[in-house]
Amino acid sequence: MSQLITPTLRFGNGPPPDLYPLPLTVFEKLMLEDDLADYPRVFTVIVDFEGALDRNAFEIAALETVRRNPLLNSLVKKINSVWCWVPGEFSPEQISWNPTNRDFEHTRIDLRKQVGFRITGVTDGVKSQIRLTFHHAASDGQGARRVIIDWCTIYSLQMGGDPAHVAMDDLNYEKLRQRGVFARDRALEVATLPTTSNSFWQRLKALYEFFAHQPVPLRPKVRIPAATRAAAPHVTSIRFDRSDVDRFRSRLRGTDIGMNDVAIALLLNSIARWNRAHGETGNDRLYRILVPVDLREAGDDLLPATNRMSFVFLTRPTSLCLDFPRLLTTIRAEMDYIEVHGSKYNLIRTLPMLQSIPWAVQLGVRSPLCFSTAVLTNLGNTLRNLRHRHPHVDGRPLVGNLHYLHSSGVPPLRPKMRVGVGIVLSADEVVLQCQMDPRSFSVECTDAFLTHYSESWRNWAAGSGDFQS
Repeated sequence: MSQLITPTLRFGNGPPPDLYPLPLTVFEKLMLEDDLADYPRVFTVIVDFEGALDRNAFEIAALETVRRNPLLNSLVKKINSVWCWVPGEFSPEQISWNPTNRDFEHTRIDLRKQVGFRITGVTDGVKSQIRLTFHHAASDGQGARRVIIDWCTIYSLQMGGDPAHVAMDDLNYEKLRQRGVFARDRALEVATLPTTSNSFWQRLKALYEFFAHQPVPLRPKVRIPAATRAAAPHVTSIRFDRSDVDRFRSRLRGTDIGMNDVAIALLLNSIARWNRAHGETGNDRLYRILVPVDLREAGDDLLPATNRMSFVFLTRPTSLCLDFPRLLTTIRAEMDYIEVHGSKYNLIRTLPMLQSIPWAVQLGVRSPLCFSTAVLTNLGNTLRNLRHRHPHVDGRPLVGNLHYLHSSGVPPLRPKMRVGVGIVLSADEVVLQCQMDPRSFSVECTDAFLTHYSESWRNWAAGSGDFQS
């Protein structure tokens, strides 16, 4: 690609010079250790626009966005036996323009040598995309929303947007130092071992139950030869429009059930029915969904891109997955319990204990066991964030010469966690996106599964068949 243009202006504030070295949090260390050669810990968020993307403004916005979000421009290095973020250098190799394929987005990022962010610009003169690729140690999905906000704001200003009508945030870099500390338990990242034997045995018991109750992977269990399989996972998407969303919300009126609860329950139900159709028998086989949960608190709105999250795991037997009304009720109850009782912090509390045991995490991430059948992530409402900062037409923000359409993304896969689903919920649309392990599933199979899942949404909204109650 051509030499990057050097910005002549600075948009908003930047990190202090004494930010580094910045020790990794326990979650960031997990993402570093779980970064496997065949299953890289990278994910891509795509933003679609109407209009022709201007290359110069695209590159300047990319450079300035990275400057404002320092973990996207950092390497990892051991300093006195502690993994730390240290300054890196975002280079032209991290920017791609109108590529002929999507390999750039799926290639593994070695954070010891490369910064954890890449950006791709695509345009045909009528419609455009930016594709933001992150190493999961550098940012989570909510951090990606901060990057989208920054890039759109800087691009708009670069294209002549009126600063009086395009809001540029000043980010809080002191919060970045505290990204691994939480108000509910200020010592979460400090403790290296649980302080009481009761806590220690409780966590050991929870770990035993997690590993002892193995979920079933998605079928069919096939091995696509390396010579014929795709080089990277095929990503497919389906969009529900405003009329669909109105039907979804009408279905939930008068209940305390949220759209995210429905997404989880429908995915478990779809997986169970899919596996049943592909030869899986028995009602006691377990299915498990990994669900990322946001741990951001009041005052974190101006946090630069980073990880402030954890995982929860929802496990159900086949019999319950196929009884949708009861399944949805139990999902709502469990998600409520997780929030009220602080269970969303359990992984963060347990990781220090595991990371204090030599090779424990390494053995876990390389285990042949199936930890989850699928992963489902909710990327949130980026449209709402942009509406507050940009002029808009027909409810869609104007970003310089571009008209924002929607964003989408899918989480990374793991061995035997063969399907990843991303969902974007807003008042105007629901976007579903799916990728499946190319070692086991063809492009046609990925398309078929997402169609199967999306039909479950429509059947549920119509109250037909198994979704009547």
